[in-house]
Amino acid sequence: MAETNWSAGKECLKHKKLYLAVCLISILLASVIYISIPDEYYATEEMADEPKETDILLGLNSITAMIRQHITSNEPMGDYEIYPQMVNTPEFVRDAGKIKVEGYDCDYYTYLKENHKYPWWYYIAKIFSSQNEQAEIEEVIKDNIKYEIDITYHTVSLQVRDNDPLVAVMMLDSITDLLHKYMVRGNTKKLKADLANAANTRLMRGKRYKEAQARYAAYSDDHYNPVTEEEKTTLQSLQQERDKAFEAYNTASIQYERQKALAGKKLAGFAVYRKPVVPLDPSSPKLIGYLLGIMITTLIFTTWWILFRRSYYEYCRSRQETED
Repeated sequence: MAETNWSAGKECLKHKKLYLAVCLISILLASVIYISIPDEYYATEEMADEPKETDILLGLNSITAMIRQHITSNEPMGDYEIYPQMVNTPEFVRDAGKIKVEGYDCDYYTYLKENHKYPWWYYIAKIFSSQNEQAEIEEVIKDNIKYEIDITYHTVSLQVRDNDPLVAVMMLDSITDLLHKYMVRGNTKKLKADLANAANTRLMRGKRYKEAQARYAAYSDDHYNPVTEEEKTTLQSLQQERDKAFEAYNTASIQYERQKALAGKKLAGFAVYRKPVVPLDPSSPKLIGYLLGIMITTLIFTTWWILFRRSYYEYCRSRQETED
């Protein structure tokens, strides 16, 4: 009869030599991968939104201005969430490639092309790749610039990786400056658009107020001393219409002056509150990470294979005995 109560643990213990061989192969494979990957140094800094002056410019106290900003703001996200989106844009990546790399007398694009070190399988994959050279280098630039958003404190951690620790720090400073220019340019464009919109709104509401004032003045002159209820009601209605139009015009004028004041201020993109330092030790690769990842994967696969083979053996044996 077939052995139907076999133990998975005992079955695995029968293959100690196989497990030992798998562990040795995992160590060898992890070592080869570790040796093949060039050292990388990570330069990191943390940034947050620069405190912005808004209604304080118009004489409001800080608390009132802050409350008003939160009530009237309809922006879907803060600047701290826009930073990484901007870093990944093709235009930003191309401009990052034009940054001069000190000590190498070339731009970042040429540096990555001629001086950057890659693992050996990168060159093999490049032979069979259909991407052109520019697309490949731009992809490397994007891979070298990493970020992490902290939604609790509304901060962004920006990181640049490179084989040379000095290049990593220099490029991080240059990319931060480039990002600052992008943010200021974007905010300036938005403020100009807001100012133009506020000017149009003020002009339109001013026209409506003048029309309402003219209607009220004309009717008031014709009915200087209203007697009937209809005349009184009409005069009161025209007065209310004029007052509402004036209130709307006054609000639009204040909004226009506010936008005008904001457009005239010097913009600050963001504040860097943790400056990068030159890394002394490589941050990657880590042998223990590759070793654990490969070993756990191979051990799981080996165990699955042992148990599958034994289950299949018992299944075939049971069928043969049944047929006999």
